[in-house]
Amino acid sequence: MSNEVDLAEKNSRAHSNPAKDVTQWLIDVGHGVLSTISNKDAIEQYPLASVVPFALTPDGKPYILIASIAAHSKNLHHNQKSSLFVSHPSPEGDPQSFWRACLIGKFKQVVAESSSDRSNTENCIVVTDKEEE
Repeated sequence: MSNEVDLAEKNSRAHSNPAKDVTQWLIDVGHGVLSTISNKDAIEQYPLASVVPFALTPDGKPYILIASIAAHSKNLHHNQKSSLFVSHPSPEGDPQSFWRACLIGKFKQVVAESSSDRSNTENCIVVTDKEEE
């Protein structure tokens, strides 16, 4: 049995395209776990995680809609570093035997040209009002 598993894994790795696979997984699930760094006094510098829905830009970047009052929003204004973890939506048995990916990076707020919240455009992506709509 071990040889069959080893052979299957080698075959899978030989035919995989990780970037394409992760993009497809992001398209398939549409939600993940967003982890940010807390800036709240009692838990400052600890990770804070929660399930969030997301959409993708045409070039595969995730867009997350979160309310400005949410802890994640406040954390991201303070520290843009975060991660988005996605995994197989319905694994059977050991969840570690199914696909999963963790995207890390810096999130930027999307604001419309006409928005009054354009005080820190260095950490924002400014879009037209039509694009925002």
